[in-house]
Amino acid sequence: MLKNESLIGESKLIEKLSEQSFKSVCFQKGDYVLRRGQELKFFYWYQQQQQGECAIQYLAENGRSIKLPLGSNQNRFFGEIEALTSQPCQFDVITNSVLHLKIIPAKLLAELIKQDSQIAIWYANTMAHRYQNMVETCFFYMLHPLAINIAQDILKRHQNGKPVKHFENQSDEAARFGCSERVYRRVIKQLLELEILRKREGHLAVLDIAKLTQFLQG
Repeated sequence: MLKNESLIGESKLIEKLSEQSFKSVCFQKGDYVLRRGQELKFFYWYQQQQQGECAIQYLAENGRSIKLPLGSNQNRFFGEIEALTSQPCQFDVITNSVLHLKIIPAKLLAELIKQDSQIAIWYANTMAHRYQNMVETCFFYMLHPLAINIAQDILKRHQNGKPVKHFENQSDEAARFGCSERVYRRVIKQLLELEILRKREGHLAVLDIAKLTQFLQG
């Protein structure tokens, strides 16, 4: 029931925003859309139909970092949670492709939430989903060895018809798992030696899905 209410609320929000004109900004590949610690009185709206690419990054004071891909589907928002909670951004958001974004005042979203309970349900649902996804990812990474984290990611990407690696840059790919390039290469070498993966013309691919599943099961 609440899922349907949330979908209706999202549609209403998009309809309300589409009725108005907003300033827009163009971010080039490698630009920071949001920076950790930044305080917002607005948020961004990605309205384009084509798929955009960006990533969230967290850089710890000890120099370690984690970088996770973040899809930019049509009508994706950036910073709407931080804008309404008055909390600084927890992560950097960096573009991997050109993004044209519209700037939406936080006050406008607050008013629409007050006026329409279905938009309010959409907002609450968005917060809940992000919290659940973040907790699930963090706990899995914390409670499993690095090799299992990487192998599990490879399995999911294979099942969804995606290449083994998300980022072409190996340092970025290693940062997806919060490790160095050297450690990431060591895990990939292990999977190659076990004949779980193969390397052809510089690209990795799953060689034996049964062995990959067995590896994950221990």
